[in-house]
Amino acid sequence: MEDMQDDTMRLSLDEAADVSSNYIHSRVFDSFGLLETILSYVDAKELLQSTMVNRRWKLAGRSDSLWKSHIQKLWDDKVGFAHLCEEDQDCAMDGTNNNNNKQPPKQQDPTKKPLIFWRSLYTAECVQKMTSSQIMSIFDHPLLRDKFLQLQQLANDEIQVKNFFKMHMLDIMSVSSQFCCFHSDICFGSYASSLQDCKRDVITDLELCSPMGFDMYFKIARDDVEEADQIEFAPYEESEEILLYEYGGGFFDDSFDFRMTLRQDVHSHHPTDLTWQWLDHGRRLQVASYPPLTVSRTKRWGWKLENIHAILLMRNT
Repeated sequence: MEDMQDDTMRLSLDEAADVSSNYIHSRVFDSFGLLETILSYVDAKELLQSTMVNRRWKLAGRSDSLWKSHIQKLWDDKVGFAHLCEEDQDCAMDGTNNNNNKQPPKQQDPTKKPLIFWRSLYTAECVQKMTSSQIMSIFDHPLLRDKFLQLQQLANDEIQVKNFFKMHMLDIMSVSSQFCCFHSDICFGSYASSLQDCKRDVITDLELCSPMGFDMYFKIARDDVEEADQIEFAPYEESEEILLYEYGGGFFDDSFDFRMTLRQDVHSHHPTDLTWQWLDHGRRLQVASYPPLTVSRTKRWGWKLENIHAILLMRNT
């Protein structure tokens, strides 16, 4: 009997030790910021896998502090549009750096890549968590200039700013139901939306008629280029036998006019009253009677219009 009592007591002590160990491990491991610090050393793929462990890991693995660096790395070598850098986002609304610093606001650095991708889709709950300055930074984009000017008039009313974002999110950020995955986390949503959007092969009217226009190149066979030529040629990524000669710029208008601007050293004549039309909306178009241009994406996610003679690459800011 005494042996049984000793065994029972020992078992109870062992169970108590396990419970105590688990409790201590749980309390220590769940200390604020500890799990997030550990996850900051993993790459984006491993970080995404960690969110499937349990609810606590998902909460930590989706935190904005972790995904800010990953969205920056994702866009590091890509063609994108400049957004407010992180330290500027908090002062986008009132034009100040912070409440304790009365120095003039910093100028936007055009080399900065977006922390919040301009075509990100968010749930209503996520929009409620966003600051007005973050929403303003999304619309501070060359293609959304009209919307941004409207939003500036609402800048002092946080509720109206968020309602404006909810109202215009779908018609600006999505193209079809295929790209309507809404995200509940700001920076992770920016990362995921970027990866979704890079697969899109349909250009929008807004992008095609960008005020920045396209850089226009003509294809030149390498054999036709003499060594004495002092003209600089750009490499053509599809073939080593073809070089690209920079000719000038091309601009599409939403009234279906097409305008060309030539480089200063280019002496040529082209008709000025050119028009364009869709052959397959978002995928193929034609300028005047020239061969149709096919729409595609470059390896760096830029837009490319190409026919047998020329290539037009959408300009970056």
